[in-house]
Amino acid sequence: MIIGELWYTEVIEAGDRSERVLGEEPTSVPFIINSAGQTETKESLVESSSWLHFRPNVVKDILTHRKSSLGWCTSDTGFIGLAPDHSVHFGINKSGHINVFAKDIAQLPVWQQRVWGGFNITPEAEVSNELLASQYEANPASTIAPENLLRDAYTNINNTSSEVLRKSLFFEHEYCDKLFGKCHRFRAIERSGLYELAKDLYRLTIERVDPSALSAVVRPQEGEEQKTIKHLQKALEKCGDAQEAKKNCQ
Repeated sequence: MIIGELWYTEVIEAGDRSERVLGEEPTSVPFIINSAGQTETKESLVESSSWLHFRPNVVKDILTHRKSSLGWCTSDTGFIGLAPDHSVHFGINKSGHINVFAKDIAQLPVWQQRVWGGFNITPEAEVSNELLASQYEANPASTIAPENLLRDAYTNINNTSSEVLRKSLFFEHEYCDKLFGKCHRFRAIERSGLYELAKDLYRLTIERVDPSALSAVVRPQEGEEQKTIKHLQKALEKCGDAQEAKKNCQ
């Protein structure tokens, strides 16, 4: 029998700056500012009047942080941040890329700039029209983000159902707010994310339908197993146009 042990000591060399002990300024994060690949850091960006471009994956990465947030202002603009007090106004351009005013990024803490910097790209299209309308023209667009329309539609349907049927169409659930927060377009960047988004939308709608509310309109025959979508279609047919009901339930 042979028994042996191997010890290995890894030496971590000291950095060239001491941010915590001496309070030295951390290394600046460079950002690409034009199609030629020229970069600038916060020292010059803080005085800049330009916009930076990022891959849309940056939103998905930011939202993995515990205190991150995402909110919508118009169809293609909103606010996103890694921390409650450090959100930035962003826009989505025609290429699907994220645009942020350079000064807003320059004023973020360095650790947050590093997150954004990992997704910085050269400009491939013009800055988001709706972001320019808000920040440059001071004339925000009147469009509404689909993410906000989904929540409003859900609430309106429940309110109408409560008035007409004396019962909400959708079950209330403690995780509904969390699901609404997860249902956004940036999850559909990759195919796997698209499937996960579809699953959450199903959980938020079809799985939340209360069969007893539909039975107040169309009561299934005794012994008949009524699937939720088919039951919903029959209820809509009774309340309106049959073809339109069939189309909406496909």
